[in-house]
Amino acid sequence: MAYLAHIGGLLSGAVMGFINLKYLGAYHAEALTPEPVDEVSPLVEQALVHVANLEMEQAADLLEQALAKEPDNIDVLSHLFNIRKNEPQTPAFHTVAVQLLTRLSQDPKNHGKAIEVYRDYRKLGRRPRLSPELYLRICGLLAGSGQPEDAEKILAMFLKQKPQFPGVPAALMKLATSYGDKGNQARAQKCLTLLSKRYPESPEAVMAAKTLGK
Repeated sequence: MAYLAHIGGLLSGAVMGFINLKYLGAYHAEALTPEPVDEVSPLVEQALVHVANLEMEQAADLLEQALAKEPDNIDVLSHLFNIRKNEPQTPAFHTVAVQLLTRLSQDPKNHGKAIEVYRDYRKLGRRPRLSPELYLRICGLLAGSGQPEDAEKILAMFLKQKPQFPGVPAALMKLATSYGDKGNQARAQKCLTLLSKRYPESPEAVMAAKTLGK
């Protein structure tokens, strides 16, 4: 009987071990996996100490290291942009401005910040170096935020230099809508008329014709 009890204990232990491996194995594996190390925050903290001491190059170097680890980190990009604003004539200023604007413009909750950064960039940079795609995206943000006058300045550049660039008809429609929302029906109608005449084959031109026909 003692042998039977001993064998029963072994079998019970084997069954429990199997259950543990099958159902709890993943849990134990996760529990034993170390938390990922935050390598960015310490670099940013050190960089801000240098900024407080007006040691901008040392701060910029640390922020560049942080960006190498997390290229899309908006906080890091913002800190670096603020440093590079001190030397807007340098290629580094344009590079970080493009990176920051690209990232901010991709998330609706950051569109207001994107417009602020764009205004700073336009004010400080003598020759902006944004891609046509990014310019059109900023144009859309300006129109969507109730600033059609500024959006029109960008769109006028496209109509003069790159009238056939993809996205221009859609930008014209957004501009017309923005003017209409502000109650400037004359400007809205002008945008719709231009859209119909210059891009008659576009889906936006069909919409513009319907609107003008009302």
